[in-house]
Amino acid sequence: MKVKTHIVLNDGGLGCRSVVKYLASLAGCLMLLSWTCGAIQAQTEWPCVVPSKDGTPISYEIYGSGEPTLVFVHGWSCDSRYWRAQTPYFSKKHRVVILDLAGHGHSGMMRR
Repeated sequence: MKVKTHIVLNDGGLGCRSVVKYLASLAGCLMLLSWTCGAIQAQTEWPCVVPSKDGTPISYEIYGSGEPTLVFVHGWSCDSRYWRAQTPYFSKKHRVVILDLAGHGHSGMMRR
């Protein structure tokens, strides 16, 4: 008994050259994206960090000047980014301090 087999190399989908072109363009896009994100990342300023009484690093940022100083503290599932929309407005006339509580944002997570 003889069995005939048929091997289909190209079933109408992408050919080998098309796949190579696709992967090359994908790699180019990823390189461009990483270069762009790297440039953006380099321009951002990192928050200041101070140790708390138990040694956990607490991050904070200060904007503006004027009295009284306003301290913005986020809630349970947030971080200091929660206040980003309010900071420009209030920092025009006040000193604004935003912070990350322990275990949030850029603050340390080693508090027990």
